[in-house]
Amino acid sequence: MCDNIDTHIKAGSTFNLFSAVRCSVLDVISSVCFGRNLNTTSIPRFDAPLMHALHMTLSMVPTMKHFPIVRDAMHILPKSLIGMLPATKGFVEFSEVRKLQSRFLYISVNRLTQILETQIREIKQNPQVLAEYPHRTIYHEFLKDPDNIPSNKILLDEAILFVSAGADTTSAAVTLGLLNVLHNSRLHARVREEIDSAWPQLD
Repeated sequence: MCDNIDTHIKAGSTFNLFSAVRCSVLDVISSVCFGRNLNTTSIPRFDAPLMHALHMTLSMVPTMKHFPIVRDAMHILPKSLIGMLPATKGFVEFSEVRKLQSRFLYISVNRLTQILETQIREIKQNPQVLAEYPHRTIYHEFLKDPDNIPSNKILLDEAILFVSAGADTTSAAVTLGLLNVLHNSRLHARVREEIDSAWPQLD
């Protein structure tokens, strides 16, 4: 994220701080939970299609929680039909005006699902691959009891839950904190001093 921000500063161009934080949060979640970095912070202007798509689907969360039949139907119905429903357009499009991007938003969510499904299949077929991961992930915890191994669908649902539940909540809190720091010169100076002492070089 810092490299991307530095690139914008050198070019004299602006960027959305909230988007930058959201991309950073997505990368942290994917790295910590799945041992794989989505690398959304490297996208120019932090304009990650996955970030937009996840944000657009938030309005469906209460419905899916209280009406499980809707959630189950979305797993069964053709994705082309799901995209026609106003509240689920986050799966396939970001804006009527930006129709050119709609395909990429659908692809990004679908691609994330495919990545997780492939990863889960590989792990279930050969659990020893977990030993090659750089650190423990959610899969280490879910699969540690050989007598209680979740199905592939449950693992996928849990993985997507970590992404969807953690992305906007965490990024909103971090962004609000950053804005408060930037508007408080005394606090900003103290935070910057602490960061410089702990992290003198961005490289």
